[in-house]
Amino acid sequence: MSSRAGAIARAFVRGVADPRLPLLALRERGFGFVLERLVHATPEKLDDMVHGLEVRSSPDTLADLLHLFNPCLVDVADEDAQHYRVTVRGGPVLLIRKAVCVSDMRVVEETFVRDLYAEHPPLDERTVLDVGANLGDTSVYYARKGARVIAYEPSKELCDLAVRNAALNGLDIEVHQLGIGCDDCMLEMAIGPRGATQCSMTVFPDTQVPDEPILSERAAIHVVPLADVLARIGPVFFLKMDCEGCEYPALLSLSTGQLRTIEHVFMEYHGSPDPLRRKLEESGFTVRFREWKLLLADRIS
Repeated sequence: MSSRAGAIARAFVRGVADPRLPLLALRERGFGFVLERLVHATPEKLDDMVHGLEVRSSPDTLADLLHLFNPCLVDVADEDAQHYRVTVRGGPVLLIRKAVCVSDMRVVEETFVRDLYAEHPPLDERTVLDVGANLGDTSVYYARKGARVIAYEPSKELCDLAVRNAALNGLDIEVHQLGIGCDDCMLEMAIGPRGATQCSMTVFPDTQVPDEPILSERAAIHVVPLADVLARIGPVFFLKMDCEGCEYPALLSLSTGQLRTIEHVFMEYHGSPDPLRRKLEESGFTVRFREWKLLLADRIS
């Protein structure tokens, strides 16, 4: 099998195996059909299948949204030329971007329909630090629980959207257009071909298909040390991190004393979790893991 055929086969298998992707979406994308042929294909047939193959991206549409997501759980309406207004039944109202509405809706679905962030202690009047706020979904989620939320998001597009979503729900959320790391510096953030829905300061080797540039554009962002943020805002009851790789330099650069100003941690990790686990356990936390590369930690000393 050629290296390109193998790479594309691995990419398809990863797509089908992703438990976060709704089965209906898999069916509509034809992954089941493709997987069946991949499983039974000889190396020669695989090479024929991928000969001249081009991967193209097209804008999401409102029809995509209504077809892929349960209309009994959310209502979708036009807001302006760039945004849809999504009303979650029994939940908040959020703006999502039309150009990447399927990706943005999946974020909303994870947070408010499947309740991905439900595992947390009572947050009323507690300080939550939201690192990697995205379109503001988790900030809105925690603020609706009564928390004081301070959010960081390096993408201007997403930061502006987070501010609008906070205001739309009448919530007082402090949002900063900054990345989080270990130093005060300017860095390049890699951005996917479909915009800020896919961006990272780090690309891990096990997530990239050879010869396929998944993050194709660059944007300069201002990064500040997590230690400086903690010094400014005081003790943090709950730290949420989903920042596409920044969790490593940010968390590992903290001293034990600085880490002990945090009570609880909820993060998505993007490489090996071992350095994070060791650092947290050495600083007096118990650590546990959940599916989808989630790490949860609670300070016990």
